[in-house]
Amino acid sequence: MQTEYFSQNLRNLILEKYTSLSSGAQAIGINRQQLNKYLKGTNQPSVEILKRIASALNVSLDMLLMSPENHQTQHVKSSSSSNILDDKFINNYKKLSGFSQTNHKALSINCGNYLIYHRAGFLKDHLLIGFSQIYQHNCSTFMSTLMSFDGESRTSLLPRTYRYDAVVMLNSGCLHCFRMNSLAGAETDMGLMILRPKRLAADKHLFGHALTTGLSTVGSIAHSEVVLEQVHGHPLGMFRKHCGLWRSDENRFPKAVRDHLKL
Repeated sequence: MQTEYFSQNLRNLILEKYTSLSSGAQAIGINRQQLNKYLKGTNQPSVEILKRIASALNVSLDMLLMSPENHQTQHVKSSSSSNILDDKFINNYKKLSGFSQTNHKALSINCGNYLIYHRAGFLKDHLLIGFSQIYQHNCSTFMSTLMSFDGESRTSLLPRTYRYDAVVMLNSGCLHCFRMNSLAGAETDMGLMILRPKRLAADKHLFGHALTTGLSTVGSIAHSEVVLEQVHGHPLGMFRKHCGLWRSDENRFPKAVRDHLKL
């Protein structure tokens, strides 16, 4: 079971049974403001409220969390076997909800806009600077990054400028950023970035490593040392001013970046 489908299922099931979301909230016994929080994914219901939702919508508990593609018309059963399954479901739900909320809170300290500095062997005597945003939506954390290999004409989005999106998870005390994106032509690459998380919200830097592989070329793995530096200001302005491919002996790199990358 996964909680990622709960908000979508809740909205769909309410509108299937009731004429409006407000009517559904009244039938469940919650106010519309609380229902909105569930629909936006900012809050997860307690087990007791989850039972009330299932009862009001006349569905089984698993229908609230399973993928909509796997939904089958079913009703809440009162058999002993169904009660046993519901107990197992509730225990799993408690574990999933607790992990989701703890993970979500722990990752929130890392949200913000960053300049991301890459140092890799294939870049030779250069550093690649991109712009990244770490943000949260529906109890999940994501990273969107805009990259450009151009170091001179920074004011236009050239063909060698591209964007990729990653899912960010917390594992073994590190941030794991997983991505897959299509580049020019038929090339598609996958990447994994592992970063040390911040200890305090006031910290500006994330340090780590990245691995990237092209799916069209067997065994092609590029390793990069990376530093993310949190910045403030208009994202496009930051991108135009800083992002591109720069010589590693330039003075534009902060001390923390120079120290970590041993420039």
